[in-house]
Amino acid sequence: MEGRLPPRVLGLVQEWREYHKAELNEDWNLARMRKALKPIKPLE
Repeated sequence: MEGRLPPRVLGLVQEWREYHKAELNEDWNLARMRKALKPIKPLE
C-alpha cells in the first residue's frame, strides 16, 4: 500500500496503536489462525 496521511491523522493513528498494542497482537494471532477478530475501540 502506498499513500500518506496528514501529520495530525498519523499522530492519532499512532496514539491509538499505542493504547491498543495488546489487542492488536491478539487480533493478529487470531487472523493468522483464520479466526474471527475481536473489535477494538476507536480513540475517543
